[in-house]
Amino acid sequence: MELPFPVGTVLSCLRIFTRKERCVTHDEILQLTPQFFAFAPIAGAMVVAIACIMQILRSHKLGHKVCVGTYVWPVVIFAVLIFTAIWCNMGLMDAPEPSWLLCTLIITLCGALMPLRDLVHRRLLDWDERGLPTRALALVLRVSRDAAVLLTASELARLALELPWNVAFAQLDAFEVGIEYTIIALAIGAAYFACMRRGGGPAIVVAICSAMGIVQHFVMRFKMSALLPSDILAIGTAAEVSGQFRFTLTESDLWGLTCACIAIMLLTLLIPSRIPLKSTRFLWRLAANVMLALFLALACDRWIEIVDYHDEDMGFEIDYWSSIDSYTRQGFLPSFLVTLRDMDVKAPWGYSDDTAKELIERYGAEADRIPERVASREASQAQFDATKPSIVVVMNETFADLSRMDGLACGYEGPTFFRNVPDALHRGELGVSVYGGGTCNSEFEALTANSQAFIGAGKIPYQLFGFDHSDNLARQLGALGYETTAIHPCPAENWNRKMVYHEMGFDKFLSLNDFPADAPYFHSGLTDAATYEQVLSQLRSSDKPQFIFDITIQNHSGYEQGNIPEEMLTDYHPEIDSELVSEKEVAELNEYLSCIQASDADLEWFLDELRNVGRPVVLLFFGDHHPWVSWVYNDVLFTEDPETEHRERIYQTDYLIWANYQVAGVEQASGPMPLSADMLGSSLLDTIGAPLSDYQRAQIAVHTRIPAINAFGYRDTQGLWHEPDQFPELDPTYHDMAIMAYYRYLKDYS
Repeated sequence: MELPFPVGTVLSCLRIFTRKERCVTHDEILQLTPQFFAFAPIAGAMVVAIACIMQILRSHKLGHKVCVGTYVWPVVIFAVLIFTAIWCNMGLMDAPEPSWLLCTLIITLCGALMPLRDLVHRRLLDWDERGLPTRALALVLRVSRDAAVLLTASELARLALELPWNVAFAQLDAFEVGIEYTIIALAIGAAYFACMRRGGGPAIVVAICSAMGIVQHFVMRFKMSALLPSDILAIGTAAEVSGQFRFTLTESDLWGLTCACIAIMLLTLLIPSRIPLKSTRFLWRLAANVMLALFLALACDRWIEIVDYHDEDMGFEIDYWSSIDSYTRQGFLPSFLVTLRDMDVKAPWGYSDDTAKELIERYGAEADRIPERVASREASQAQFDATKPSIVVVMNETFADLSRMDGLACGYEGPTFFRNVPDALHRGELGVSVYGGGTCNSEFEALTANSQAFIGAGKIPYQLFGFDHSDNLARQLGALGYETTAIHPCPAENWNRKMVYHEMGFDKFLSLNDFPADAPYFHSGLTDAATYEQVLSQLRSSDKPQFIFDITIQNHSGYEQGNIPEEMLTDYHPEIDSELVSEKEVAELNEYLSCIQASDADLEWFLDELRNVGRPVVLLFFGDHHPWVSWVYNDVLFTEDPETEHRERIYQTDYLIWANYQVAGVEQASGPMPLSADMLGSSLLDTIGAPLSDYQRAQIAVHTRIPAINAFGYRDTQGLWHEPDQFPELDPTYHDMAIMAYYRYLKDYS
């Protein structure tokens, strides 16, 4: 039987050191090392508890009244030590032993010193009853003490925020440090007065800074992106999927925690002199503290609002495709505030409602004059009116063809079936606006025909907007008599989908609870095939035309789960220097490619089923974003291409439009056609002859000039990608798109 921690550790040590043979094997040392270092903070927690008890007993012996804070404050340090012990025992600590022990020692010392706060206060500073001159001196000493503690705690809080993740925090400019320090100091000061000059409020600010630093570190490691305001709005979804990751604490995390603990230890010294609650003096103090707290809170708010972080003299900016670099260079709080300011959708240059309407009308008329479209549209429209084919849209989790990355330097040829579907209507590369995560943004673009290019990178519309009046595929097809169903084998609350789908007008939403209890799992969730079974069930449930939007989950990161069956695990080994790509990254690549291989097989099975489903069905299949491992191979394999091309390579997934019947006027084996996620719906409906909105018709015309667009650039007809800041001088079409898109934003979400 496995003994509970730390009993098993203690008994293991006793067995080794009490046996007759004193020789300890190397394997035994390796086995005991993590347990021993997990036991170190347990010992520290015991020291803190003993110190607290001894101080309480001493105070009782001397007849002193024990302040509640004497035994409440050390609980914070006790909890930190227990937390790190449990984390280490779980094998989730990745820090050098000397640093680990030193941090543990410092944190333990902080906890052991906390019970002495009453003694320090009583012996050195509590001189109120010794006459006016001494009282004045006591006031000066108290103000000096509190100011020194608060200013020091502010700097320690800043270090707790930056140390866990910012490898270049020592290189931050004094100006950037000053901006961040001022915000934290004002917040701590406001909390100090709000809590009647006690340390509890400032300690909460310190704890928040420490927690944000560690969260930022985790987000960077698992999302390859900095923490954005929209991520906080999506905290429920993040918590739901977090079980697929290993949250390992590193040396930098420990030093951040240590700084926070030192700050909290100093804040225990903030003890105001005691005044009777019913006295006039107490009422004056209460009023003064409230006024000072409001003043500092207002000063903090004004500092955040008045400082123009986008001003050229300030130099703050966020490169959203590489937000980590921006945060590292500028510090967390200034960068976070820039992204917060960017949450508003700004009107483009020269915008007016009349201009937008004129552009939509002009581009729509232009689409109706495209020769090849005119030739096929009449036939496909008549066919659609007669047959009303069911429409299935599959957004496949993290589906991307990495063979475009030079075959990954190992001859990888991509998902075999997907690349060779013989009767595709359209297929090709798909421009998306997210990478490594942010699934719902690709979903938003596909369903609404709105591009993140004009909403803004780093924003999550599902968390920010209401969709009661928005144009989207569910509402559009529902008005044509379609039954509309959304399917996703995850909790319905993920990315706020339960509310969004209801507002979009979906008739049904089948989430995780609607799948059979024995539905098959693979890697990160229910298999693609399990969701396809639900699609087929819906198609067979009614004779009415169906619109089904299916989001899969099995390919979701992380890719270090080690749960792929051996017979299904790929074995690709890129011919790249091991110093550039580690064995761990190769293993994660193979775990990802194994998922894609499984998805490819499920897609082949699904198309076979659709061929025999007994009703006309058109399928749109696309990937929402690249896996984070793409970043590694993109940087290693492509070192000389232009920056824009280099970046956009990992923002290109793949799509396929296919039908189980001969679509009138369309060749059933067309060549590749690049698209972007916002144009998927327009292209799909136009291909099968379905009615289009004025905006969708305008998109068809724009597509002839700008085949793809995402939050970071747009593609021209020659296949080259350009930065979006080149309008209106260099590309008026892009500017026209921005005006039309802002009109849609105002109409749908304002």
